[in-house]
Amino acid sequence: MVERHPYKVDVIGSSPVFPTKSFLRRGHMKPLPHTGQPIKSAINFAPSEPFQSESACILPFLATDISSDGHYALCCEADRPQANTQGLGMSKWFMGPEMNSARNLIRAGAVPLECKSCFIKEGRGEESMRLRIWRYFNEGHYGPGENLVTSPELRLLMYRFGNSCNLSCLMCNANASSTYGEEARQLSEGSWSVHSNPVDLSDAELAKLRVLYLGGGEPSMSKECNSLLDRICAVKNTELTVVLNTNGTLPHSPFFRKLTQFKFVLVGYSIDGFGDSYNLIRYPMKWDKLERNIQTMFNNYPQFNFEIWFTLNNLNLSSIPSFLHWWLELCEGSPTGHVQLNFSEVKAPEFLRPDLCAPDEIQRVKRLVLSLLSDERVQQNSEKLKSVREIALKLSLLNTNENAKRLLTERDQFVEKRMCYRAQTQGG
Repeated sequence: MVERHPYKVDVIGSSPVFPTKSFLRRGHMKPLPHTGQPIKSAINFAPSEPFQSESACILPFLATDISSDGHYALCCEADRPQANTQGLGMSKWFMGPEMNSARNLIRAGAVPLECKSCFIKEGRGEESMRLRIWRYFNEGHYGPGENLVTSPELRLLMYRFGNSCNLSCLMCNANASSTYGEEARQLSEGSWSVHSNPVDLSDAELAKLRVLYLGGGEPSMSKECNSLLDRICAVKNTELTVVLNTNGTLPHSPFFRKLTQFKFVLVGYSIDGFGDSYNLIRYPMKWDKLERNIQTMFNNYPQFNFEIWFTLNNLNLSSIPSFLHWWLELCEGSPTGHVQLNFSEVKAPEFLRPDLCAPDEIQRVKRLVLSLLSDERVQQNSEKLKSVREIALKLSLLNTNENAKRLLTERDQFVEKRMCYRAQTQGG
């Protein structure tokens, strides 16, 4: 189980805040992984940014996040508001009381409580969303910083259009996948409906965007995503960066040809397994077909940049060493010679958590991962070296889960139920 730090919640006015001072004092804020640099060295404040604390985050001043079920949050890592934000509207949310309250706390040197996950990650030595966005900001991806803290402006839109999707992944839910929802309905696990999140930003607001993240569901299936791209092209904002989160099933979709109108496109593949573990987790897709689809994208769109996003769980942990060898070969055949690799841990359902694996198996996988550090292909590329070290770090942070026996029984029942249903629907 990942280490949890106990902390007492502070209060500023009527707002609960994360106790960063006591967190720092108790030694939870460690150097960044594999650099030895203190946390504050990752943040180069622009002279125009009047922040008073190294705990500051720039995200609430330039970004908003909408989930596949239509709820808003400060970002994709922050806790969702208690109030129902569905149907509120992007502009109203971005300039609304929840966002302004968070900004005022950050300006005062405090941390909104819903932002605690970033600081817990940093306390484990991992790069958080907060530090990653600061890095991108310092690199100029979000435009100039002048007056941004005093006059927020929406430049990063993290948009999940809805739940239309052609896969039923084991860690998913009906709010994010219509196929999962239908499978759950057939198994008498609840009802579902197809839903989408319209973009209600004005043309003037779309023209100011610098980065657009598209998630879902599967964005390449979405009429709303296509319509949004058309609107952005109409206001001649094709200089922005488009980041696409795709399951890799539809490489021949006209959606990808539309993306060629933009200056910089990053295609991120959600790949949560290797071989048989992939086939089990990301049903009904097959590993060999995914490999062909990725190669098709490499051939047809060499101008795109490509990444792989791997969500670690207890069904794919054993396949990580084989996956990493495959990834190193994939890099060599990619248009740029490198495919960035990003690891995260499954958040739900709980019975898929990676810390449910046997300690001996976790150590075995960790040893095999660490052995890759001597691979010449890894040693010669700093990004590859960073990715391998990061997965080794995540494996090191996994401790024995006291509820493993009960949760693994739940997992096995869940998986068996779906495998039986799928065998029946496929005619045995």
